[in-house]
Parts: sequence; structure tokens; C-alpha cells
Amino acid sequence: MTNSVQAGLAVGIASDGGPSRERNEDFAGSYLAASGALIAVADGMGGHQAGDVASRLLVESLLARFAASSGRLQDRLLTALEQANLEVFQASRQAGHRGMGATLVVVALEGNVALIASAGDARAYLLRGGALTPLTRDHSWVAEQHRLGLLATQELRLHQWRHVVSNAAGGFPQLKIDLKGVLLRPFDRLILCSDGLTSVLEEAELAVADQAPPEQAARALLRSALERSPQDNVTVAVVALGGEPRPSLAITLPDWKGESPQPLRSWRRSTPPPSRSERAWSYATLLVLYAMLFALLLRGPDEEFSELAGIALLILLLLWRLLIRRRTRR
Repeated sequence: MTNSVQAGLAVGIASDGGPSRERNEDFAGSYLAASGALIAVADGMGGHQAGDVASRLLVESLLARFAASSGRLQDRLLTALEQANLEVFQASRQAGHRGMGATLVVVALEGNVALIASAGDARAYLLRGGALTPLTRDHSWVAEQHRLGLLATQELRLHQWRHVVSNAAGGFPQLKIDLKGVLLRPFDRLILCSDGLTSVLEEAELAVADQAPPEQAARALLRSALERSPQDNVTVAVVALGGEPRPSLAITLPDWKGESPQPLRSWRRSTPPPSRSERAWSYATLLVLYAMLFALLLRGPDEEFSELAGIALLILLLLWRLLIRRRTRR
């Protein structure tokens, strides 16, 4: 776990096993570079079955694979998640590690864009001007019952099944996540945490992270949580942006799909929307095709005209096909 600083970006991380646990199964880390940054918090599952191994392996693999990648931010994040999840899954099949996994929240940053991926009940928040906005939704039994209107908000923390998660990393070869994108502004802050923090602190109390350097803010949140004798490990990462505007990144921001997390493949970048010139060319081609077909119907069996029209139609169809192939290769 590291506290890191980059030009215009600083990260503070604090973690503790808590008074009720023999060891800390949480793990967090960060990677900062000019090409992009990645910050991750994982909460290991499996207890004696190596939950601490799962969280460390997941985060370290994520950071290493993201650091070694290049290309579009979303593609880099999804590929790192896919590979890190598979690494934990394969390790979980070894003796002594069976059943291990980890809940996860991770943020990838480039320019003015942050992409937040989550699996389980680890959370992320945007802190802007003192106002706190959730960027994740819990994948747990109680959260799902709450979204269905079957559990009241005040029941969530006290319910006997509050620690039962419905999604995590490493349990299956195919990872399911929520993915959300936000545009960042100067002085924004992001808070990433395991459920040990939010199980004892109200969301409104997290706003104190706006009042100190990120390393101090992370330690202050951890201290506040430990004062309330949490029953779990506690980990928090605070990401602070500087006052300079960050470069704008051309990207279509993802957002949650449906009522449940989706497989990684569903978040893969799809074909980009057509440009204005491409739309104009497509409409013009269709109009000419329809006009020529209509003319054929009106002229009847004119052999010479039919041959010319057939050749023209074939050329237009070939040009249209080339346009489609050009777009799908982007």
C-alpha cells in the first residue's frame, strides 16, 4: 500500500485490520503515470482460506497489468480486470486457497476522465465542493432487497445477512462488474473504501476528506472508523486532484446497465457512432439505391437500362460495404 503523488494528482491510502480481526484481509495500491493512473481497494474473502492472499494478488496483478498496457483507457482497465480476475481464480483452485476471492473497487484516470469499476460491496464516492456522490452500488443480498423495496435503509447495517455479497472477483473465470465514468473538475476528490469503513461511518461523515491532504484525510477517516470498533478490516484511499484543468479526453462515458453487474465483455468498446459525413454518405447512398430501384420498376424490362442500373447498384453497395468495414476496424 502506497501514498503517491503525481503532477496534479495525489493519493493517500490507510488500512487497518480492526480490533475484531486477527489479520488484515484488505489490500489497496496505486499506480500513477503520465499515461494514466489506477487506484484499487480490495477486501479479501475466505477467512482461513487465504482472503488476504486474494486481495493482495488481485490488486498487485491489476496494477502491474495496467502499467504494462497502452491504448484506450477503458480497454486498458477491462483487460487488466480480466487478467487479474483470472489469475485469482486460478490461484483459488490450489490447496489452501480454495474459495478465496475479493470484493473490489478500482478507478482508472486519464485526463479529465475517471472510470470506476466495482464488484461486491467496496465503494467509491465523488467529493466535489463538499458534496458527496456515490459512484458505485453494492452487490450484496441486503442491497438488492433494498433496491426492490423489501428492506428499509435503516435495516441495512444491522441485518444478519449484511455481509453476504452477490458478486466478487476471483470466484469465477468471468468477472462481472458495474462500470461508471465521470468527468473530473479541478479540486475534485475520489474516495475508495472497503465495507469496513461504510459499516460504521455515515456517508455524510466522509466529507471530512475534503479538508486535508489526501494522506492525512485517509488516516483521519480510518481513525474515525476505528473509534467505533468495527467488526471488519477497514481500508480507504483518497484521490485528490489539483487546481489545474486536466486535458479533455474524447470518450463516451459508460454507466450502469440494468439492475445487476454485467460481464466484462459487455463493457468492451463498441463501434463508435458515425460522424456527420458518414451519416450523410449513408443516407445519400440509400436514397440513390431507392431511386434506381423505383426507376427499374417504372421502366419495365429495358435490357440496356437494367444492365447499367445493376452495375451502378453493385458499385454503390461495394462502397457502402467499404465504409462499414472502415468504421468497424477503428
